[in-house]
Amino acid sequence: MQFRNDIFFPAVKKSGYTTLWLLKIILPISLAVRFLDYFGALAYLAKFLDPVFVYMGLPGSTAIVFITSIFLPLYAPLAIITSMPLTLRELTILALMCQISHNLPVESAIQAKTGTSFWSMSILRIAMSIITGVVLNLILPQNMGMPVFSHVGVKAMNSV
Repeated sequence: MQFRNDIFFPAVKKSGYTTLWLLKIILPISLAVRFLDYFGALAYLAKFLDPVFVYMGLPGSTAIVFITSIFLPLYAPLAIITSMPLTLRELTILALMCQISHNLPVESAIQAKTGTSFWSMSILRIAMSIITGVVLNLILPQNMGMPVFSHVGVKAMNSV
């Protein structure tokens, strides 16, 4: 009786709220990225930023993921990444770059409370994520394969 009332039900309630919160973030962003891709906005942005991101071994379309990660928590870039056909190598580079410079407005403000400069920490984290992307581009093998979620496809089922 104690386990059910003290542990199980509170855990289910909290995990339910967390799941709904994540869905409220991930689904609209993923839909918005699909619309941007459909109307050609991502292709335009990709052409514009492709010369910059080529040094990091990334296609220009991944710039939207990186920019989103700078301003938002990592859930938004995760939603965008799942709608892009990336290799495991590109995904590794992009994920590490996003991890270094995610949610800068919030985290740099918190770091500023410790006595560091808001702007210097933001610039440092962005610069280090770009340097990390360039270094990983140089050291990671070219043929790392495809991530698991990109292999998922729809298969027809035939009934006899």
